[in-house]
Amino acid sequence: MNFFTSPRGVKIRIPVREAFTIMARLYPKRKPEDIMRTVEGIESLPSLFSTVSILMGLFMGLSWWAIIILSGFATLLAMIMINVGALISHKMTIAYYYSFIPFYIRYLLLFVLGYFAFSSWYGILIVIGAKLCSTIAQYFYEYQLIKKFKDHKVTFAEVIFIQAFRLNAVSIGVEWREEAYDEEEEKNSDKWKKPFEEYINKYPHTLGW
Repeated sequence: MNFFTSPRGVKIRIPVREAFTIMARLYPKRKPEDIMRTVEGIESLPSLFSTVSILMGLFMGLSWWAIIILSGFATLLAMIMINVGALISHKMTIAYYYSFIPFYIRYLLLFVLGYFAFSSWYGILIVIGAKLCSTIAQYFYEYQLIKKFKDHKVTFAEVIFIQAFRLNAVSIGVEWREEAYDEEEEKNSDKWKKPFEEYINKYPHTLGW
């Protein structure tokens, strides 16, 4: 089994046994479900930063090009914060609940505000341009990361998973080490099974091959 997903579909391309062996270090204080909720919160951060930056630009009356550039920079800031681990809470409360808002509602809100901010359809085009800039910035950063770690087949989702584990480990005072897997597989070969079975029984759709 080469990958699994969060309950709402964030794909983690780490072999299941390896990932659950790592997560078992925090069990039962932090269950895989808790860690994957953190993953979903972190994964939504770039979109949240982009949305907030667009709202700020609209309310501050910034020019169209400033709003577009601000959205791109906000997205890059979120990506960099995730990559370097500059996150302070495993709960990711705002980002996690933001991730439940359907895309069409997010865009509808921005379109309406953009229309009224510029008193024309021009405002909607600015919002589309800002979100497009955000998407380009995100894909550019992910591409650079994948190119850097191409021998390890790392994507940004795996970075998010490691950061989610780290935040949950720190929150309960557990030592955090990226290299823990090999050692723990030797010493606790079955330790991963209980948290794995608990997670899969609750979310059977999350298992990939």
